[in-house]
Amino acid sequence: MKSLRESLKIARPVITSCDREALVGIARTLTDFTDVASLAGLAVDLVYQKKGIGRELLRRTRLCLESSCTLVLIAALAADSCYAVSGSRRIRGGRVLKGE
Repeated sequence: MKSLRESLKIARPVITSCDREALVGIARTLTDFTDVASLAGLAVDLVYQKKGIGRELLRRTRLCLESSCTLVLIAALAADSCYAVSGSRRIRGGRVLKGE
């Protein structure tokens, strides 16, 4: 498994939220900036959830992309309801090829 540091090397954009010196939220995206972007990681510290931080991280991620760029939200099942308020729609289908 890759470390967070290694996965952040290739991610663009990476948007963060801090409370003083503490990192409380992060959105990690992989994209070509024009056609498609995959929001591969959106996390907010449990203490800071339900305060709009995730919604703001998502909004700022969109600002980094062309308006025509499709943003694919990759979410754990437990987080699916969090994305529902973003105005996104659930899609069906697709495949995943896992690495070794």
